[in-house]
Formats: sequence, structure tokens, C-alpha cells
Amino acid sequence: MQGEEQLQNLYQMMEEEISAHRALLDEVKREADCLRKGSTETLMHVVHCIDEQRVCILRKKQEIGRAVETLHLAFGKDLAEKDLSALIPMLPVPAQQRIRGYEKTLARVKEWIRRNNDRNKAFIQEALSCWQNLFSILVQPMAEAPEYARNGQKKR
Repeated sequence: MQGEEQLQNLYQMMEEEISAHRALLDEVKREADCLRKGSTETLMHVVHCIDEQRVCILRKKQEIGRAVETLHLAFGKDLAEKDLSALIPMLPVPAQQRIRGYEKTLARVKEWIRRNNDRNKAFIQEALSCWQNLFSILVQPMAEAPEYARNGQKKR
């Protein structure tokens, strides 16, 4: 088949991209654990790991983009849009199904990452709100309640 080696290379890159996203998901879960335990040193390390995974994912996306362009050329198509969605119709059905499977898996992992990030964000916002309320009690003590005499007038 035309471009078989490039296609196998694309499969490998897509698997690596999914693995990188799964690693990011694991780090986001570790981040949640650190937040709940109040482990700031570990949290700083995890945040650094999350950033490294983000950079790794960006590199994988760029590699996949170059591989897709190479496949476009291998199939003799010089389209203005050289992305994966434009490539899929040119491929044999088994290759189309495999790539769509990768895309579905990637979409699910990204959704899990988004949900975990949303939970982490909500936890942080709730914790900050609690701290803000505690500080406001210390910084702004309640005003003294007014005292009233028997006739209903305020005492001075």
C-alpha cells in the first residue's frame, strides 16, 4: 500500500500522544491528592510535571502534523488543508477506523483530564473562600451590638 511506512509511523505517534495524555491525567490526579492533603512541596513538583507533560503533548501534536503532511504527499494530494480530517477519506477503511478509534480514545482521555481539572479548580476556590472568611473574622471584628434602654432608646 502507498505510504504504509508513514501510516505505521502515524499510528505510533498517535499512540504516544494518547500515552502522554494519560500521563497528564495521572499527574492531574496526583495534583488533586496533594491539594487535599495540603502537601505543598509535592504539589509544586506535580505542577512542574504537569507543565512538562503539556510541553510533551505539544511536541507530539507537531510531530503528528508533520506526519500527516508527509502522508498527504505520499498519496499525491496537495490540499490546502493538510490535517488529519482531510487525510482520513484518502485512507483505506481499516486505517480510517483505526485513526477514528485513536481520536475517540484521545477525546475520552481529554474529557477525563478536563473533569479532574474542574474538580481541582472547585476545590481550590472553596479552600480560598474558607481562608478568606477566616481572615475577615480576624481582620474585621464584628461591630458591637447596640444596647437599648427599657424605653427602647439606644444607650450611648
